[in-house]
Amino acid sequence: MLTNDQGVATHLRVSSVPEPIHRQIYGLLGVKDTLRRTRTTATHL
Repeated sequence: MLTNDQGVATHLRVSSVPEPIHRQIYGLLGVKDTLRRTRTTATHL
């Protein structure tokens, strides 16, 4: 969580790209979308 000088808190969530072995495992398990989307939320404290 990051807070700026105006008291706004920003929560960052960053997804990475899976390594080839993990993509292979996802394929074997039938997982279609292996990436979660990046989300940013800003709130006043």
